[in-house]
Order: sequence, then C-alpha cells, then structure tokens
Amino acid sequence: MTSRFVRLAAPVAVATATLTAGIVSVARAAVPQAGPKWLVSGGFGSFIGGDSNVTSVASSGIKNAFAVGPRCEGSCAPSTLAVLHWNGSKWVTVAPPQGFMTATSSIGTAVVATSSAWNTWVFPLVSQPTTFRTDALRYNGKHWAVVKFPASSRIVTAAAFSAANAWAFGTTGSSGVPFNVRYNGIKWRAAYPPGDPQVLSAPAANDMWAIGPTIKTATKPQPHQVLIAMHWNGSKWRALALPKVRKPSFDFVVPGSIMAFGPKDVWESYALGNFGTCCVFGGIEHWSGSKWRRLGVPYPVQQLSGMAQDGHGGLWLTVRTGTAHPLAFYHYNGGRWSRQYPPSFVNLTPVPVELSWIPGTRFLWSGGFGNEAHGTVGLVLGYGIK
Repeated sequence: MTSRFVRLAAPVAVATATLTAGIVSVARAAVPQAGPKWLVSGGFGSFIGGDSNVTSVASSGIKNAFAVGPRCEGSCAPSTLAVLHWNGSKWVTVAPPQGFMTATSSIGTAVVATSSAWNTWVFPLVSQPTTFRTDALRYNGKHWAVVKFPASSRIVTAAAFSAANAWAFGTTGSSGVPFNVRYNGIKWRAAYPPGDPQVLSAPAANDMWAIGPTIKTATKPQPHQVLIAMHWNGSKWRALALPKVRKPSFDFVVPGSIMAFGPKDVWESYALGNFGTCCVFGGIEHWSGSKWRRLGVPYPVQQLSGMAQDGHGGLWLTVRTGTAHPLAFYHYNGGRWSRQYPPSFVNLTPVPVELSWIPGTRFLWSGGFGNEAHGTVGLVLGYGIK
C-alpha cells in the first residue's frame, strides 16, 4: 500500500491524495466557490509507476455508478481489470471474476453499462500473445457471470436498460466486420442496426442514438466510409443522413461523441483526420427532428473526447484546448458558454476523457487518468459530487 501527498500549487488550499485499497481519494480544505466544481473523487493505480486508466464510466442514479479500465503497476506485465463502484457515498473496489486480476493475458481497455447496482455489464478487451477478444461480464451486485464473445471481437460502446435488455456494439476480425449484439435476459443474439455504432447515447430503451459507418462501408478504409446517424425507437432502427463536411486538408471524418435528450433533440460531434495524424476537432451539430444545424464553440478546441447532458437542457464537454490551459470542461446551456479546468496538483495532472451524467441530478462523473512522475493512475472526477 502506498500513500503520497499531493498539494495544490496555489497556497489558498491544500489537497491530499492517498491510495487506499486501490482507490485514489482526495480531501480538500473548504474554499469559497461560485457553484459546483470538478474535483477528483476516486481512482485506482499506484504512484510508483505504471499505466492505469479509467476508460469507461456509467451511472444509473445518485447511488450507483461504475468505473472500469486497465490497471497496471510497475512493469505493467500484465494489465488487469479494475472495477470501481459508487454506492452513494464512496467508491469501493469490486474484485473482477477470477482470471481477470492475475491473468497472463492483458486487459487493453474496458466498457461498462449499468441500469442498477444489481445489473451491470463490463466488456474488457482481453489481449493475448496471438489474438484478442472481448468478454461480457455481468455483475448482479454480489457475483459475476462470464460470457465469452468470439475471438477478435472488440466492444466499443454498450447500453443496459434492465436485466433482460442490454446492447453491445463493436467489431470482429482483422477487417473490422460489425459485431452488434443484444441481450434478452437469457443469451446474447445478433442485432442488425443500419450501420456500425461507434458512439452511443441511450436515454431510454425506446430511444437510442448512435453514429457510425454504414454496414456497406464499415470495412472500407476510413476515407471511403459513409457516416450515418442511427435511431432505435424500441422496435426498429432508422438511418439518418448526416450533413456533408468540408475537409479540404483532411482525408476522413470520424465520429466524436453523441448525446440525446430525445428523438427531436440530439447533439453529435465529429473529428477530422489524415493517415497517421488522427484526429482533430471538426465540429458540433444538433438534430431538431427535421434538420441538422452547426453549433459554434467560442473557446479553443483541439480535440473533444466526451459529451454528456447537464441535467437541465445543456451540455458538458471534455476537451484538449491546445493552449496554455491544455485540458478543460466546457459547458453550454441556453445559448451561454462557460468553462472550468480540472483541479491542479503539484505531482498529479488529471486528464478527463469520458463523461457520464448522473440521472435525476445536475451532477456528472468523468473518467480518465492522472499523469504523475512515473506513469499514470486511473481517475474519476465528479461535478457537484465527490
């Protein structure tokens, strides 16, 4: 067990970061604030080196959230699966199934979806010397059940609505053939959206939105892929064309993030890339139910990694700015923009990536990592909650 002290650079407040039972926690002296701030809430990893990262975070309410990702310390051989659960008052470590903590294979990334503390799916990418696959791990609050997906499968996004309704989207094989499946309470069965969902927003079981290439173009090189929006209304999928993007100095467009309030209120972002230099921020667009319109951002954006609703009609974004303040949270609501920066420590730099709204509140979680002198630790930041 390792304990380190982290101090704020500014002398007006002191914060300590400690590693206890694999969870990074931060206690901050009371400082007058104008509204909620983003604060470090928990995490995993070690301050003695390694490469740990929260690659996915999901919440079903104020008393339930999960954060997952690879955890490796020291020499990083191998990376193991880390699972944290927010129980309404603190983050606690959940031991993954046997074989995912000390496996000779390594965890590359992981995706999580949850509908309650008793119904959570985790999809870790398990890398082995000659192949890889994703396993589907179901957690009922006490025990795990493991479903092995095919070799060379890779899940990139998922949603869980109930014990008998979950979705997972990804690819399989070296050419990236779409691999999309749905759980019916008994088994996973093939699903057939009109495209290959790469980013997903699922506010309800009858209102799920995704962005990705059409099935026909999904296995083609990126410059030849045709991106579409996809909507699931509870019984069938519908494909929607996206606006044409001008890219005079770029080779292709890739999905960024998506956030849906409802069938007539959807936000999506996209990025632009060239071979070997993917990707930079392209833009944000809004679907009103009849047409798309562009939303301008008044602040610098180099890359946009996360998007989530704020609980009262607005958006939060996680961005790399490309400026002297390289990382930021941008907020948009009612035509107004504002921004905040992650907390700053002398020996730890939080890098927020993922965003997850906490249903029924105006609070959010953000997953990512923290750069420290010898590597990275997995971090969860909270807005309005810690």
